[in-house]
Amino acid sequence: MISCSHRLSIGVWGEDWAVSSQIDFVVVYNPTRFAREKYDHFALRAHLKSLGISLRSATAPIDDTSTGKLREGVLAAFAQFDNDVRSERTRAGMPAALELGRWTFLHRSGTSTRRSGPARVSFPIPNAPLVKQAFEDFATGRFTKQEVLASVTELGSRTRRGCFRHRVLDKCCGTRSTSA
Repeated sequence: MISCSHRLSIGVWGEDWAVSSQIDFVVVYNPTRFAREKYDHFALRAHLKSLGISLRSATAPIDDTSTGKLREGVLAAFAQFDNDVRSERTRAGMPAALELGRWTFLHRSGTSTRRSGPARVSFPIPNAPLVKQAFEDFATGRFTKQEVLASVTELGSRTRRGCFRHRVLDKCCGTRSTSA
């Protein structure tokens, strides 16, 4: 999920475009997907307004009139409500899924999950040999964590969030360290 801090990166390009007067509106498909929390919605909306940029929607009539602002506020509140309901259902469903044998956690680097009947099964993915090599190199003691991570990243191994970091090795090895 994209947090408000990631969405606020819109402010960076917004500032660039607003300074050069190239943008007057940000158009979103649906205002309920603009932000997951009503506070985030209005924080980002206020930031855009401070830059002289208005928010518009392709599917809902929101504008800067009193009625448009009311409609936008209601939609922002419903977006948060919908997100909260989904979160509650997910949290309630996880224990039931575990009892059925489903894997409800994120998989470790070098593995992925797939459905096999009702359960999820972990299996190696193409970068698994690189992950294995990283652990073997690190286990020899001849390489620092930074050297190992640089090596596997250079060879193309990636985590869900990008390149490997020292915490990935720590997490997978069950160790904790404060040094890279």
